[in-house]
Amino acid sequence: MEAIKAVRLRIKRISPFVLVHTDWLSKAAVLPGRTMNYALALLVTASRTGNATVRPSRYVLERYQISRDVAGDALTRLEAAGLVKAERQQGRRPRITLVDGAGQTHQLTQ
Repeated sequence: MEAIKAVRLRIKRISPFVLVHTDWLSKAAVLPGRTMNYALALLVTASRTGNATVRPSRYVLERYQISRDVAGDALTRLEAAGLVKAERQQGRRPRITLVDGAGQTHQLTQ
């Protein structure tokens, strides 16, 4: 019988921690509705991809119990608070960039 070679897969481990400035979180926390849920969904997506510009998937929105209507309202509130910049196109998910208090792209550190 042939010897079966075990193939070892290298799996990149994703840190369960998200580093973010507390100023950013405190601004998002005081916004009404499920805006904080949406902000957390954006942070988690950004930390997993390693990029401050994201397009949150339907799965992520469902996981944080965010409907499409709530997502649109929350995105508008986050933009008004200066926490994100969004590029919208009809029929597509918005392209969202996390920004810090100075309007610069949020630096994701690990």
